[in-house]
Amino acid sequence: MSSSSARRYSSTQDFIAKFNSNDQKTNDDKHDSLIIKRRDSNTLDAISKFNAGIGKSDPVHPPHPQPRKSSIKASIDKFNDTVKKTDEELKRNPYSKTYEAPVFDKNSKDYGRPEVGSKTAKRADKAGDYITREIIFLCETINGYSTGEFPNQIIKFGPLFQIYNYYSSSLCGMLIRCRKYGLLTFEGEMLYQRQDDHKIIRMLKTMDEIRNCVKYSGDPVNCVAIVENN
Repeated sequence: MSSSSARRYSSTQDFIAKFNSNDQKTNDDKHDSLIIKRRDSNTLDAISKFNAGIGKSDPVHPPHPQPRKSSIKASIDKFNDTVKKTDEELKRNPYSKTYEAPVFDKNSKDYGRPEVGSKTAKRADKAGDYITREIIFLCETINGYSTGEFPNQIIKFGPLFQIYNYYSSSLCGMLIRCRKYGLLTFEGEMLYQRQDDHKIIRMLKTMDEIRNCVKYSGDPVNCVAIVENN
């Protein structure tokens, strides 16, 4: 083969190799373009499917519930009520910085009485019931250890003090209360141990009458009520 033929053959081989390389590159570009188109098509299909499914119920993937404005408003109102209640309680608390000294009306029916439903009111009810039972118990003690029959049923203060002191130390206070409600009577404003041991305490009602008429009134100021049965 001559030199010119050899050069021509080499040029032909180079051209064929270059053509094949360009053709392979074109095929690769077409393949990449096809992949991109398929990917774009799948994306568009997914978006269309998502948009078409909005507003439809899906049992497998149910939509998230939208928050209700009414429930949010109720929560806000509840929070505001709690804040308002706390502020009112702090105004009545003497150890609070926002404490406001209350102004009482002596002519009001609630004057000197605890707030309804408070713990103080519950303690007052408990104390009123206790005092009512103590009055009845004192009269029962006098009735059991007294001499004579009604209306001459009497007992001296000295023996009664020794007997009742075993149960309670509030004998004098209970005696004054019993006299206030017309259940018994004695001389003097107060009875003192030893110097008044000889003074007589007289029952003014029978024990059955006392049990029937002495009731707890429910009022912490005037806890005992005398209910007369006609």
